[in-house]
Amino acid sequence: TKNIGVPTQTLQRRPLFEEFTSSTCPPCASFNTNTMTPFMNTNGDNVTVIKYQMSWPSPGDPYYTPEGGVRRTYYGVSAVPMLFVEGKNVSTSTGAVNAAYTAAMADPAFVAITGTHSINGNNFSVSGQVTPYASLSNVTLHVVIIENLTTQNVGNNGETSFKHVMMKMMPDAGGTTLSMESGVATPFSFSYDMSTTHVEEMDDLLAVI
Repeated sequence: TKNIGVPTQTLQRRPLFEEFTSSTCPPCASFNTNTMTPFMNTNGDNVTVIKYQMSWPSPGDPYYTPEGGVRRTYYGVSAVPMLFVEGKNVSTSTGAVNAAYTAAMADPAFVAITGTHSINGNNFSVSGQVTPYASLSNVTLHVVIIENLTTQNVGNNGETSFKHVMMKMMPDAGGTTLSMESGVATPFSFSYDMSTTHVEEMDDLLAVI
C-alpha cells in the first residue's frame, strides 16, 4: 500500500534558477553576458534567480560563503558556471536555458507561497506562509536573502557587477523541514542582522522563498 496525494488545484509555476558562478571564472562572465542577461531581459518577470558565488577558480569570489558551499555539495557541483532549473542540471547554453524555462512554465505547481519583508537598520525580516494543495511530508522550506546587484566582489574575469547574489540562507543552508496538510497554511518568520554578511545596500535585498 502507498499513500498518494491528489492536488485540489494547480497554480502557475515561477521557475527557480540557481547558478553557481564566480568573479574569477572567465566562462562565467561569458555565460552571464551572452546567455543569462538576454534571457532575463526577456523572461525576468516570470522567474527567480539565485547566484551562489564560489571559492574557485583561485583565489575565488570574495562573496563566497559556507552556505553556498553547502548548496554546492547538495548538487554535486564540480565546475562553474553550473546551472540548475527547478533542481535539475541544465547545460549553460542559450538553447538549453530557454528549453528549461519553457518546460518549467508548462509544469503546474500546487503550492502557494506568499511573503513580505521589512528592513530596520541592518536587520532584515521576512515572513509569510506556504499553502499546499496536496498533503506534503518531509519537505524543506528554504528562505534565501539575495542582493539584486553587487559591485564590490569584482575578481579577474572582466565582470564589474553581479546580479541576484546570495547573501544569507534562513535559518541556514539546511532550511526548515515541514509536513503540511492540503489547504492548510503554514506560517514562517525569520530575521537576521545582515551586518555580518557581504551586503552592500540593505534596500537592494530581496527574499526568495
